[in-house]
Amino acid sequence: MRSRSLFLLLLSILMYSCASAEKTESERTVVKTKTVKEEGSHNVVPELSAKCAEGNEKYCYSAGIHYFKGKSVKKNLAKALSFFTKACRQKYVKGCYAAGMMYYSGKGTERDCDMADELFSLGCERDHSPSCAKLWECSRNYPEDDYEDGFEEE
Repeated sequence: MRSRSLFLLLLSILMYSCASAEKTESERTVVKTKTVKEEGSHNVVPELSAKCAEGNEKYCYSAGIHYFKGKSVKKNLAKALSFFTKACRQKYVKGCYAAGMMYYSGKGTERDCDMADELFSLGCERDHSPSCAKLWECSRNYPEDDYEDGFEEE
Protein backbone atom coordinates (compact mmCIF):
# COMPACT_ATOMS: atom_id res chain seq x y z
CA MET A 1 0.00 0.00 0.00
CA ARG A 2 2.79 2.36 0.96
CA SER A 3 4.76 1.69 -2.24
CA ARG A 4 1.63 2.30 -4.33
CA SER A 5 1.10 5.70 -2.66
CA LEU A 6 4.72 6.58 -3.21
CA PHE A 7 4.45 5.53 -6.86
CA LEU A 8 1.36 7.72 -7.38
CA LEU A 9 3.05 10.66 -5.70
CA LEU A 10 6.14 10.35 -7.90
CA LEU A 11 3.98 9.96 -11.00
CA SER A 12 2.05 13.12 -10.09
CA ILE A 13 5.27 15.07 -9.58
CA LEU A 14 6.65 13.84 -12.89
CA MET A 15 3.46 14.81 -14.76
CA TYR A 16 3.43 18.24 -13.13
CA SER A 17 7.09 18.78 -14.06
CA CYS A 18 6.43 17.86 -17.68
CA ALA A 19 3.42 20.19 -17.87
CA SER A 20 5.49 23.02 -16.38
CA ALA A 21 8.30 22.41 -18.85
CA GLU A 22 5.87 22.55 -21.78
CA LYS A 23 4.38 25.79 -20.51
CA THR A 24 7.83 27.29 -20.08
CA GLU A 25 8.79 26.29 -23.64
CA SER A 26 5.55 27.83 -24.91
CA GLU A 27 6.27 31.04 -23.02
CA ARG A 28 9.78 31.13 -24.52
CA THR A 29 8.29 30.91 -28.01
CA VAL A 30 5.98 33.85 -27.28
CA VAL A 31 8.87 35.95 -25.94
CA LYS A 32 11.00 35.10 -28.99
CA THR A 33 8.15 36.03 -31.34
CA LYS A 34 7.61 39.37 -29.60
CA THR A 35 11.34 40.15 -29.70
CA VAL A 36 11.58 39.41 -33.41
CA LYS A 37 8.53 41.56 -34.14
CA GLU A 38 9.91 44.44 -32.06
CA GLU A 39 13.35 44.25 -33.65
CA GLY A 40 11.89 44.15 -37.15
CA SER A 41 9.22 46.76 -36.49
CA HIS A 42 9.21 50.10 -38.22
CA ASN A 43 7.72 53.44 -37.33
CA VAL A 44 4.00 52.91 -37.71
CA VAL A 45 3.04 56.36 -36.41
CA PRO A 46 2.82 57.97 -39.88
CA GLU A 47 0.34 55.26 -40.88
CA LEU A 48 -1.63 55.75 -37.66
CA SER A 49 -1.64 59.52 -38.16
CA ALA A 50 -2.94 59.16 -41.72
CA LYS A 51 -5.78 56.87 -40.57
CA CYS A 52 -6.51 59.30 -37.74
CA ALA A 53 -6.76 62.18 -40.22
CA GLU A 54 -9.33 60.09 -42.13
CA GLY A 55 -11.49 60.09 -38.99
CA ASN A 56 -10.66 56.73 -37.45
CA GLU A 57 -10.63 57.40 -33.72
CA LYS A 58 -8.89 54.15 -32.75
CA TYR A 59 -5.89 55.11 -34.85
CA CYS A 60 -5.78 58.51 -33.15
CA TYR A 61 -5.70 56.78 -29.79
CA SER A 62 -3.01 54.34 -30.95
CA ALA A 63 -0.83 57.18 -32.24
CA GLY A 64 -1.26 58.85 -28.85
CA ILE A 65 -0.12 55.69 -27.09
CA HIS A 66 3.00 55.52 -29.29
CA TYR A 67 3.93 59.12 -28.47
CA PHE A 68 3.05 58.71 -24.79
CA LYS A 69 5.21 55.61 -24.34
CA GLY A 70 7.85 56.43 -26.92
CA LYS A 71 7.09 53.30 -28.95
CA SER A 72 8.80 53.48 -32.37
CA VAL A 73 8.98 57.29 -32.03
CA LYS A 74 10.58 59.72 -29.62
CA LYS A 75 8.41 60.22 -26.54
CA ASN A 76 6.36 63.41 -26.99
CA LEU A 77 3.64 64.07 -24.43
CA ALA A 78 2.27 67.14 -26.24
CA LYS A 79 1.66 65.08 -29.38
CA ALA A 80 0.21 62.25 -27.28
CA LEU A 81 -2.26 64.67 -25.71
CA SER A 82 -3.19 66.02 -29.14
CA PHE A 83 -3.95 62.54 -30.50
CA PHE A 84 -5.88 61.51 -27.37
CA THR A 85 -7.96 64.69 -27.65
CA LYS A 86 -8.70 63.98 -31.33
CA ALA A 87 -9.83 60.47 -30.41
CA CYS A 88 -12.08 61.91 -27.71
CA ARG A 89 -13.61 64.45 -30.12
CA GLN A 90 -14.43 61.47 -32.34
CA LYS A 91 -16.24 59.88 -29.36
CA TYR A 92 -13.61 57.28 -28.46
CA VAL A 93 -13.87 56.97 -24.67
CA LYS A 94 -10.34 55.67 -24.14
CA GLY A 95 -9.08 58.88 -25.75
CA CYS A 96 -11.21 60.95 -23.36
CA TYR A 97 -9.86 59.02 -20.41
CA ALA A 98 -6.22 59.24 -21.51
CA ALA A 99 -6.42 62.98 -22.20
CA GLY A 100 -8.29 63.49 -18.93
CA MET A 101 -5.58 61.64 -17.03
CA MET A 102 -2.90 63.82 -18.60
CA TYR A 103 -4.73 66.99 -17.51
CA TYR A 104 -5.52 65.52 -14.11
CA SER A 105 -1.91 64.55 -13.41
CA GLY A 106 -0.26 67.45 -15.23
CA LYS A 107 1.69 65.10 -17.51
CA GLY A 108 2.65 66.85 -20.73
CA THR A 109 0.50 69.86 -19.84
CA GLU A 110 -0.36 72.05 -16.89
CA ARG A 111 -2.60 70.40 -14.34
CA ASP A 112 -6.16 71.44 -15.16
CA CYS A 113 -8.90 69.74 -13.15
CA ASP A 114 -11.65 71.58 -15.04
CA MET A 115 -10.43 70.20 -18.37
CA ALA A 116 -9.95 66.77 -16.79
CA ASP A 117 -13.53 66.92 -15.46
CA GLU A 118 -14.85 67.80 -18.90
CA LEU A 119 -13.00 64.91 -20.54
CA PHE A 120 -13.95 62.41 -17.84
CA SER A 121 -17.56 63.58 -18.17
CA LEU A 122 -17.53 62.84 -21.89
CA GLY A 123 -16.22 59.35 -21.21
CA CYS A 124 -18.66 58.78 -18.36
CA GLU A 125 -21.62 59.87 -20.51
CA ARG A 126 -20.64 57.05 -22.87
CA ASP A 127 -20.62 54.48 -20.03
CA HIS A 128 -16.85 54.25 -19.59
CA SER A 129 -16.60 53.25 -15.94
CA PRO A 130 -12.93 54.30 -15.42
CA SER A 131 -13.91 57.81 -16.60
CA CYS A 132 -16.83 57.86 -14.18
CA ALA A 133 -14.58 56.78 -11.31
CA LYS A 134 -12.00 59.47 -12.11
CA LEU A 135 -14.76 62.08 -12.48
CA TRP A 136 -15.94 61.26 -8.98
CA GLU A 137 -12.37 61.23 -7.62
CA CYS A 138 -11.54 64.54 -9.31
CA SER A 139 -14.63 66.23 -7.88
CA ARG A 140 -13.69 65.11 -4.37
CA ASN A 141 -10.19 66.58 -4.64
CA TYR A 142 -11.22 70.18 -5.27
CA PRO A 143 -10.40 72.66 -2.50
CA GLU A 144 -13.28 73.42 -0.13
CA ASP A 145 -13.54 77.03 -1.38
CA ASP A 146 -14.56 75.82 -4.84
CA TYR A 147 -17.56 74.02 -3.36
CA GLU A 148 -18.77 76.94 -1.26
CA ASP A 149 -18.86 79.39 -4.19
CA GLY A 150 -21.99 77.69 -5.58
CA PHE A 151 -23.99 77.67 -2.34
CA GLU A 152 -26.52 80.30 -1.37
CA GLU A 153 -27.41 81.16 2.18
CA GLU A 154 -31.03 80.85 3.24
